[in-house]
Amino acid sequence: MKNTIRAHLRLTPQTGLSAPSPRSCFRKPSGLSASIPCARPAAGSEFANANSRPARTHGRAAKSRTHFCDQPGCMGEQRFCESKIATSPPLCAPRGFQNIEQALMRVILRLFAGCLFLGCLFTGCGKGEPAGVPSAIPAEETVYSVRTVQVEIRDIQEYLEAGGDVITETSVDIFPDIAGKLVRLHAGLGDFVQKGQIIASVDPSKPGLTYTLSPVRAPISGTILEVPGKIGATVGESSVIARAGQLGSIQVKALIPEKQTGRVLLGQKAGVSFEAYPGEIFSALISRLSPVVDPLSRTREIRLTFTQPVSRVSVGMFARIRIETVVRVGRALIPESAVSRGGQSVFVVGPDSRAEERMIGAGISLDGFIEVIQGLQAGEIIISEGHGLLSDGVKVRVLSEQRPAL
Repeated sequence: MKNTIRAHLRLTPQTGLSAPSPRSCFRKPSGLSASIPCARPAAGSEFANANSRPARTHGRAAKSRTHFCDQPGCMGEQRFCESKIATSPPLCAPRGFQNIEQALMRVILRLFAGCLFLGCLFTGCGKGEPAGVPSAIPAEETVYSVRTVQVEIRDIQEYLEAGGDVITETSVDIFPDIAGKLVRLHAGLGDFVQKGQIIASVDPSKPGLTYTLSPVRAPISGTILEVPGKIGATVGESSVIARAGQLGSIQVKALIPEKQTGRVLLGQKAGVSFEAYPGEIFSALISRLSPVVDPLSRTREIRLTFTQPVSRVSVGMFARIRIETVVRVGRALIPESAVSRGGQSVFVVGPDSRAEERMIGAGISLDGFIEVIQGLQAGEIIISEGHGLLSDGVKVRVLSEQRPAL
C-alpha cells in the first residue's frame, strides 16, 4: 500500500463530481502500476444514490471515513473504501467486509472448520463411535495354509564320506640290471606279462667298448600299468622302465582326517561310487587300516576291497566313499525345513488347528533330517512348510501331510 498515489481529478459540472479531497480513497487494480482514485460523489449528483453510506469509525482510527464507491474508475466493482487522515495509506476491502479484522476472522473460521472436518474424517467421529475403539463387528481371523509332517521314531545310520583312488593290491616297479641306453621295449601299456618275461633291452656299450644287450624282466605276472621309460633314453639301475600290477585284486585307497579316525574300524561296510557309472553303488569293506597318522597331512590311510569282482572299474579312477559308522536306534526324526530359530523350535499343530511353538533339543543332522533329543513325541504333527509367518496361537489350515523318508 506504500505505492498508493494521491491525484486530483478535474471534473466537469456534467459529471456531478467534485474534485477529490485529500481524504479520497485510492485502489490499485490488478495489472496496473498506479492507483485509480475512488472519489466520493458530490451531493445531488447521479452517483449519490441509495448505495452511498455514511462514514464509520473503526477502533483507533477515530477520524477514518468509510463510504461506498461505484465510480467507473473503480473497475465497476462496488467497494467500501476507507481512508485515514494523515496516519496511514488507505485500505480497501471487498464488499461484505466491514474491515480487515472481519476478513481475517472469516479466514480463521474457515481454516478451523476445515481442520475439524479432516479430524472427523480420519478419526471416524461421524460413525458414532470413539476413535481407537474396535468396531462392534469383529474382523475375520487370518488362517494360514501349511504343510505338515508326523514325527516318527527310526534308526539312524551315521556315515562318513571321503574320496579315494583305485589301485591294485599288488603292483611293482621294474628296473634294469645295468646302466645304459634303452634300445627296445617288448611290452606295452596294458599288456599282460608273465613272471620272468623280457619287457625291455638295455645296451650298456660305451665308446670303444661293445657289450651284449641286457634284458629287463618282469618280476611278477600281471598287467603293464605304466611305461615311463622311453626308447633312446639313458637309464640307470634306479630308473623305472615299467610298472606291472595284478588287476584281479584292485582296491580303493583313501585318507581319513585325524578327527574322524575314531569312527573307522576294520571290516566296516562302505559304498563306492564312480562318476563313470552315476547312480550305481559298489559294495566294499575296509580291509586295511594304517596304524599311524601321517604327521604332515594329519590323515590316516585306509584300504577298501570290493566284495564282488568289478571288471568295469579301472586302476586310477577317482572313487567316492561312504563308510557306515554308527547306528542310532529309536531316534525321533524331523525335516530340517520344519525347524526355525536356528534349529531351536518347531510349530506343532494342536487339536483345535492352532499352531503351538515349542522349543526342542536337536541332535545330529543327516541327509536333510534332524535328530530330536527332547521336546517332541512320536506321532505329533509339526509344520514343515509355511511356518515363516506363523506365531504362537494362530489358526492354520493343513494342505497335506508328509512322512519323513530317510
